[in-house]
Amino acid sequence: MLFNVSKCKVMHLGHRNCEYSYYINGITLEALESEKDLGITISKDLKVSQQCKQAYSKASRMLGVIYQVQGQIYLTQFVQVTG
Repeated sequence: MLFNVSKCKVMHLGHRNCEYSYYINGITLEALESEKDLGITISKDLKVSQQCKQAYSKASRMLGVIYQVQGQIYLTQFVQVTG
């Protein structure tokens, strides 16, 4: 089986990890601090803070859209009643 080396990456986990360089076919694999896979962000220190920040940001954006739409609905209802 052939690997696409450009898609292969390595993440060093743990505090005592020596962070060696890994190679495939003489090409050094890219070391990552965090990786998103199947919608879940995995970080080097295995903490969920980055995942929580992303979920909070997405929820805030959606809430902003809801407030904008709700405000437009109230405004059009107000204009229809007063107009």
